[in-house]
Amino acid sequence: MIPISSEQRPREMIQSLRLASDAICGGDVVCIFAEGEITRIGHLLPFRRGFERIMKDVDAPIIPVGLDGVWGSIFSFDKGRFLWKIPRHLPYPVTVNYGSPLLPTATPFEVRQAVQELLAEAWQYRKGRMRPLHRELVRTARWHPCDSPWRMRRIRRCVSELCGLVPYF
Repeated sequence: MIPISSEQRPREMIQSLRLASDAICGGDVVCIFAEGEITRIGHLLPFRRGFERIMKDVDAPIIPVGLDGVWGSIFSFDKGRFLWKIPRHLPYPVTVNYGSPLLPTATPFEVRQAVQELLAEAWQYRKGRMRPLHRELVRTARWHPCDSPWRMRRIRRCVSELCGLVPYF
């Protein structure tokens, strides 16, 4: 493992980037999280410059990988915490998609676009595991009961409209 962090001193960071580049040149497989950090919002972040520096003068293909469904697992920053939370499901379903190899000269924009396409493909798998909106709303309302009767009536009305039912209140 080659840690690269924005908290490193400049010399340490350059040394880590060179170490990663040398490992790729030596034939090792190196996984680069080009965003540079764990997302705090659950969306793909812009790629940082470290990715370009590692791949500079390296003649190895870039394999884009899309990790979908990680948000909400213990490895996400969901609920403002990292690692210290109970996952929503056990086992927690995560989809890993591998794309076609890209040229070593691919720009960060091209690599990010390939990852976004992989995430769009992964959506098809996740969609099959999801509950319909009205059922998820009722489930959420049960886990987080409303503190006012007015809110509960409004939730019931929304659910009944979604289900096509006549409200009973």
